[in-house]
Amino acid sequence: MQFFAGVVSRAAARIVAAALLLLLTAVSAFSQHVELSISPATYGGANETMTYTLRVFPGSWWIYSVTPAPSAIKGVSLTCSVPGGGTDQPFDCIGTYQTTNDDANGGSFTDFASITGTREQNGPKPFIPLTSNSVTVTRAGGGPVGVSVSSSPNPSVAGQPVTVTATVSALGCNAGDAPPGTVTISLGTTTSSALTLVRTAPVSPSSAASFTVPNVAQGTYMVSASYSGSSGILACSPGSATGPDHVADTQPTVTINQAGSQSDPTGTSPINFSVVFDKNVIGFNTGDVQLSGTAGATTATVSGSGSTYNVAVSGMAQAGTVIATVPANVASASGLQNLASTSTDNTVNFVVITVNPASVPGATVGTTYNQTFTSTGGAGASTFDISAGALPAGLTLNGSGALTGTPTAAGTFNFTVRATDTNSISGTRAYALTVNPPTIILPATTLPDGTGGVSYSATLNPATGGTAPYSYAVTNGALPDGLTLNPVTGALSGTPTADGTFSFAVTATDSTTGSGAPYSSAPQTY
Repeated sequence: MQFFAGVVSRAAARIVAAALLLLLTAVSAFSQHVELSISPATYGGANETMTYTLRVFPGSWWIYSVTPAPSAIKGVSLTCSVPGGGTDQPFDCIGTYQTTNDDANGGSFTDFASITGTREQNGPKPFIPLTSNSVTVTRAGGGPVGVSVSSSPNPSVAGQPVTVTATVSALGCNAGDAPPGTVTISLGTTTSSALTLVRTAPVSPSSAASFTVPNVAQGTYMVSASYSGSSGILACSPGSATGPDHVADTQPTVTINQAGSQSDPTGTSPINFSVVFDKNVIGFNTGDVQLSGTAGATTATVSGSGSTYNVAVSGMAQAGTVIATVPANVASASGLQNLASTSTDNTVNFVVITVNPASVPGATVGTTYNQTFTSTGGAGASTFDISAGALPAGLTLNGSGALTGTPTAAGTFNFTVRATDTNSISGTRAYALTVNPPTIILPATTLPDGTGGVSYSATLNPATGGTAPYSYAVTNGALPDGLTLNPVTGALSGTPTADGTFSFAVTATDSTTGSGAPYSSAPQTY
């Protein structure tokens, strides 16, 4: 009995399984659905016609009418051909679509469609909308990409490594994500192997790869990259690009030395230096020269262009050395910065000759004057002269610096003394020498008495001070009648014509010229 029951159970199971299979087949045969297809399966770019075919399967229903909606993504209008009176057989809804630039750039597009209508199964009634499958159509060869390539550093120093980077950007392919695949990079005749692209950021439309070439020799090189493309529904098309030429060159070198016409030592500002680069450069300007030395120079003015420049240095605060150099990286040629300067003679000795003393004492008209000038800072014994203005009349300056003589004019006299050393370097100092007026003294004289009718002769003691000759004149009282005063000699002479005592005063006047001159004595009474 147990064996029989087991056989019956297995038979029953087979019957149940067969019944389920028949049921599933019947459900499939009688199900109502729609299927979408788009042809052709690929497109080449924009403005291509794509045909939409939406096949309606009535299943076990009798379809009276169908109302298709525009396709869900592209909005394609569909027209359905339902036979008059309805049908229970499959039929098609047809529409067309023109591809756009977005489709061309995107590399693919996807769409689906849906319908509503009336159907009958035990009486006409509306049916629930039916939605098709999604269909993706791809562009032949994939969507376009943008390829760019550049080298760094560009320019580079000859003999140094150079890195070339290629970047591939999705212009709609790969759903706008970073394109996958490989790229090959070339620098001149040196080409990389296939390099795997790596996205440039966690979320990015671009991917990149780099290739480093060691020891790039001096020259100009073409830079290029080629992208292999990718496959699949969201394929990216191959692409290539060339970048700016890469330049490998030497850095500019520069020398700085005393200018050919520059004296050394010198006491003259500015001090000139000659700057010569080995090639034309740009960007070399005032302020790009470094000054040092003990003279305290402050300013370097640059003039010139191309490869040759002059540097005029000024602002020396004291005697000492002036040293000029050109630092690295202040000028460039083809984008490469210069090396620091070299020199054979970039030092000039700046000499300051100081004339002493700082000022001179005053002088007096008619009084001997003696002042000696000296100098410091020059080479050897200096020679002195007057470089501006004029000395007071009566004074002279000899080459040894001695100012001597007797002033003959009063006033303030401005002049500049110059000291020149054995290297022909000069220093000057300006002076103001005041020559004071003289004091004229007419000494007293005891005159002998005279007798009326008898010839008389006497001479006044001569005047002193100031500048001879002197003139004499009676400035108060009167001489006895018959006597006269010689204005040049100061002699009294003549024959008195009357007896008596006579008082008079005489004033002596000198021959000084200039401000306030001439000068006179106080009246001397006789």
